[in-house]
Parts: sequence; structure tokens; C-alpha cells
Amino acid sequence: NAIVISAADRAADNPVLYVNPAFTLMTGYAPEEAIGRNARLLLGRDWDQPDIVRLRDAVRYARDARVTLRCYCKDGTLFWNEIALASVRDHGGRVTHFIAILNDLTERMRYEEQLEQQANHDALTGLANRNLLNDRLQQAMARTQRSGAAVAVMLLDLDRFKLVNDSLGHPAGDELICEVARRLAACVRQGDTVARLGGDEFMIVLSELIAEDDAAGIASKLLQAISAPMRLSGHEMVVNGSVGVSLYPRDGAVAATLVKNADVAMYRAKDLGGNRFQFYAPEMNARTLERLELENGLRYALEHDELELHYQPKVELQTGRIVGAEALIRWRHPSLGLIPPADFIPLAEETGRNQ
Repeated sequence: NAIVISAADRAADNPVLYVNPAFTLMTGYAPEEAIGRNARLLLGRDWDQPDIVRLRDAVRYARDARVTLRCYCKDGTLFWNEIALASVRDHGGRVTHFIAILNDLTERMRYEEQLEQQANHDALTGLANRNLLNDRLQQAMARTQRSGAAVAVMLLDLDRFKLVNDSLGHPAGDELICEVARRLAACVRQGDTVARLGGDEFMIVLSELIAEDDAAGIASKLLQAISAPMRLSGHEMVVNGSVGVSLYPRDGAVAATLVKNADVAMYRAKDLGGNRFQFYAPEMNARTLERLELENGLRYALEHDELELHYQPKVELQTGRIVGAEALIRWRHPSLGLIPPADFIPLAEETGRNQ
């Protein structure tokens, strides 16, 4: 795909002198529609492109150049155009013409965009994934170091999401995740980031917060948004979530610490009943370690015969006669002693260790 541009006739705005048949196939412009006009007709009104300056300078200073531009066919269809511009000189060394070779990169650019989308975005929701989230968080922290503002890292986990999958099926669960993703994205500013980490876990990065209290208002807004009724597979449902919040630079100097502390705060919000947000506090780590010890110990409780069955009689008050019994499970932990059901049954249900 080649065109010849006059370098000598600057008064006529460097008109096109020749186009080959491939140019017409690519752009839809017949030779008589292009010849005599400036090649910028392919740009439409899309002038905000960095490589336009490079191309203009190449023509002005008679230099060769290779640029990539968004161009438009006669019918308005966008295509990515790689232009290789070469100068033609006469015997005296004066530039008389430019030859421009056009190469349609549209399919390659689409493929690269698809690869970028797959590498940096969640396949189900289209939100940022861990890779892109980490990059955005690093950028937000760098900006904060210069401006003195704060960054909030929020970890949001849906309460009892497993019940949706178990009762309505995984397609309904996916539908729920997509609707929650849409609602979360609608609650934040354009410069903030909402990411899906997997399952029913989402992370939100709020940058350039003027006051740390601003994070509380956003966390409350997020919870209200996801708790609004929604219809899934013909059923109206209300779902709630728990949010943990850590703040940079108060709660950590590196991204991994901020994420870990937001996770600790989120589990504290769940322990308090869910459907709430909780800011990170250093004393939460002790409770988190205790929970982790219980979760790890629960993996081996059955194998090591640590679960005991206790029977509690049911007595008829009028006669004092035993009419039945309740079977109660207890966990005799090797180092923590006898653990009541209220402390480990919810953990077993949440982690699946009861199977």
C-alpha cells in the first residue's frame, strides 16, 4: 500500500501525487479522491496523537520516519496504520517527493489488546486482576509520597457466598459476582481501582485521600451498594459483605503489608457479625494468629481423634424423667485445651474442614 507525496509543492500543502490500487482497497478512497489532497484526510478529526508530531517534523525537515497512527477509512472505520515514510532526492540532493508505505496493523493491535486484557483483567467481571492491582497500588503509593495524601486498601468479601452456589448453582453465583463487581465500580472515582482477587473477594484501592476518614464513607457506600436487593435466576436476594481497611502510610510501608493488614481487618469484621467495615489495628494480629492456629489444627482434628461427643440429657420438668439427649461435639486441642463448638464450628463451615 503506497502513496507518493510531493515535497516540492509546499504551497499546495504537500499534495498526494499517486496512490496504488492497494491503497484504495485499504482505505476505500479512489485515486481521484486522494490525489491532490493532503494525506491527513486519513486522520479524520483524530489529531490528538503523539506520532502526528513526529510525522509532521519528518516532512518538514525531510527526514525518514516510521510511525503508527489511528486512521479512518472513507466509511469511518478505524484502522491502525503503520506508516514508513522515505524521502526521494534528485541529482542535486534536494528532496522532491516522499514515498509512504502503509501497513494495516489492526488485527495485530486487537490481538495485543486481547493479550493485555487476559493478562491484567479478571475473565468473569472484566475488573483488574492481581497483576494490574499491584501495579496500580504501587503507582498510588508513589503519588502519595509526593503529595502527602493517603491511600486506602480495602478488602471486601461477601458474607455466606457459598450458600448461593450451593442453593442456586454456580451460574447464579457468577451472576452475583458480576453484579457486585458492577456496583462496586460505580461507587469509586475514575482514578481508583476495583479488582477481583478470585472467588468472592474484591480489593479496592482509593488514591489521593485528603483525610483518612474519607475511607470510612466509601466503605459504607460500598456495603450499601452491594446490599441492595438483586434478582438471581428468578429469585430476589440480598447479599452483604465484610470490608477490611488499611491505610498507607499508617498501616504499612509496602504493598504486601497493606494487603495483609486489610485482610486481617476484614476477618475481624466477619468475626463481629459481617455486613460492616473495620479499620486495621495492630492488636488484630494476635486474634488472626489464633484463628490461623485453629484453622490449621482443624485439618488434623479428625485424623488425631481430637473431636469428642458429649451427651446432654433432656429432662421433663414435671416428672424429672430423662426423655432424650442432645449430642454435642467438643474439640480437645492438644495445646489450647477444650474448645467449645461456637469457636470452631463456624470456622469449619467457612473453610470446609467439616467434611
